Formats: sequence, structure tokens, C-alpha cells
Amino acid sequence: MKQASGETHLIDSQGNTVTSSKTPVQILEQCCLKYGSTMRGRMEAACMLLGIRQKPPVLISEATGEIWFGTTSMKDKSCEWYSYHHLLHIVSRNGRTEVLFMNGISVETDTDVRILRRQMERCEHLLRILSDES
Repeated sequence: MKQASGETHLIDSQGNTVTSSKTPVQILEQCCLKYGSTMRGRMEAACMLLGIRQKPPVLISEATGEIWFGTTSMKDKSCEWYSYHHLLHIVSRNGRTEVLFMNGISVETDTDVRILRRQMERCEHLLRILSDES
């Protein structure tokens, strides 16, 4: 999910690009509320559980385990959001980062491969913590 020219572009599971007038944060907030929490509450919990202060992953639902992560501060309009469970592989190619999704779609991003991998690790860690407390 990426915001550009006042619109948010999402890639659905079939590889189609869907455009929304809502910001990525508004979309994620709406998803969190659907499952009974605010995005802020989810982020505060993730920060506390992971012992971090910046760029926490956002757990949309404990029931489904759906979790998203941002590439920069959520206040930054260039922040891209990725669904952890839809990512297959992240690779660096010629100074750019290629993100390959489970459905075979790939996108290029300027985000450093190390940032994406660290964010993926945070998602994995959060999911482990939550499953251990069950």
C-alpha cells in the first residue's frame, strides 16, 4: 500500500491495483476498528511487547494474525505499507529492492532491503510473543 498524488494504491491478491482516496493510515485504522481496537492501541502494544520505539508493526486481528508494517514513520507520505503474510521474498537488485508477493507479483521500492527485513523480523517476533501468551 503506497500513497502517491493524494491517492493510495493497493495491490490485491489477484495483482490488480486498487485506488482509494483514503490514506494508508486511514485504511489500517478502519481495519483495526473492525476487529475491536484502534491502530494507536495496536502500535502502543507492539512497542511495549517488542521493546521498540519506532515503526512498530500493526496487528490488525489476533484471530487472523493479519499484520502490516511500514517502511518509514507513518507520518511520512512516502511510507509504504506491506502485509507480512503476503510477502514471499525480499531481494536487493542493482541498488533497488524487489519485493515478491505470494501471488507472484513483484514490485520495486527504494526502501533498503535491510529495513524491510528488520520490519519482517519485528512482525515474526510479535506473532511469536502473542502465540506464546495464549
